[in-house]
Amino acid sequence: MANRPSRKVVIEIDPEIERLLASIPDTRVGASRRQFTPQQDKLILAGWEKKDKRALAALVGCHETTMRKRYRELKAVDEST
Repeated sequence: MANRPSRKVVIEIDPEIERLLASIPDTRVGASRRQFTPQQDKLILAGWEKKDKRALAALVGCHETTMRKRYRELKAVDEST
């Protein structure tokens, strides 16, 4: 299958619409890393061994996968000290 050359499309945007789009913040600004409070860290560590992970994540206020990543980070810091 032959590679097709890419095509560049130029779209004229009305200045008013461009101004409105510029006023909306970007989605990735400040969203690359969730910040956990010391209380949330303690809650994760205290409930990890015996509590349901989905319920614990809901209590912490994040997704279960996010909480699992945070737990691994906390344990890595704990093991290195």
